[in-house]
Amino acid sequence: MITHHRDGWIHAYMVDSGVFGALEPAAAFRPRPGDEVVESAVRPDLERVVYTTLNGVVCLTRAGDPVWTSNFEPHSDRPHGHRPGCALSPDGRTVWVYRPDAMAGRGGGDQWVVHDAGSGAVLARRALETVGHGAGHHMHPVDGSIYLDIGEGQDGSVNSEVRSAPTATRSS
Repeated sequence: MITHHRDGWIHAYMVDSGVFGALEPAAAFRPRPGDEVVESAVRPDLERVVYTTLNGVVCLTRAGDPVWTSNFEPHSDRPHGHRPGCALSPDGRTVWVYRPDAMAGRGGGDQWVVHDAGSGAVLARRALETVGHGAGHHMHPVDGSIYLDIGEGQDGSVNSEVRSAPTATRSS
């Protein structure tokens, strides 16, 4: 599943390697008024979307009703240099959120936070020793490991890995 932001909507596309031609959205979600979406992910059943803004993460139903939100504190007025990211686990039960707090001016380093996708409750939080601009979440197709590739601009990138349980972490 991939998402694309266009004309104020988040479009979800199901990608099948055996199908050729133009992709059509499988679902579309309208973010809350005033939200500028940075990154998004859609649950496998296409019923919920999770997206990040510069100052938080939001979960909405397909009808646009809020399920939960988590604000990044303190609020950052910096419009550039930091791009929070998110990804859903393959089963849609957890949301992985990268918070580039150092570049946002929130004090301290960056964070990697795992939320329960249904309630928004924080399941795990890891302080990172990075000053990143943004990051990409990558899921291993076989063992379910989740990798975070943090971009630190001219300083290169840092990779972190989590194996199954959100509290078991290792940096490389």
